[in-house]
Amino acid sequence: MVSRIRRAPLLLLLAALAVSLIAAGPDTPTRRTDPDRKLTPGAVVTTDRRVVCRPGYAAETRARRRVTQKVLEEVARDYGVPVKADADRQLDHFKPIALGGCPDCKENLWYQYAEPRPGYAEKDWVENVLHALVCARPVPLMTLDAAQDAVSNWVAIYLILFRSDSGEGGAAAHPWARP
Repeated sequence: MVSRIRRAPLLLLLAALAVSLIAAGPDTPTRRTDPDRKLTPGAVVTTDRRVVCRPGYAAETRARRRVTQKVLEEVARDYGVPVKADADRQLDHFKPIALGGCPDCKENLWYQYAEPRPGYAEKDWVENVLHALVCARPVPLMTLDAAQDAVSNWVAIYLILFRSDSGEGGAAAHPWARP
């Protein structure tokens, strides 16, 4: 049996191929899985791979640039939801902070739902895969720009990487799959 460690490079390569094929295609918004692109087109603060691949980058950036109450209220009003998130939805960054997304820009914030699946937890898995592809050593398997674009089609990436015909998917085989 092949260990997870030995499978990881192959899985990264397959993920890079899947993501590159999807990134080239049109956006495929689905019910409540994507933000309204007029309200949330996405915003980035860096396109420097060395910056986003530095350990602790996302946590440091999130701590330094907190979303203000005013921005929270504007996003909630724009999306027609109460300001306070709950178990069914959370405030999310369309372009992930780990991929250089702006943590406090209104243009990058929206309320994402847990259901229908894939929901916010599954988007987090896709973000982890994209970050792994960008930060792969010794050679990145994807550019940061491509990953930032690919996140627009995160549902399609999720379905290819983490689902199978049985509905179970190969999530257990992916080192990034489930927390």
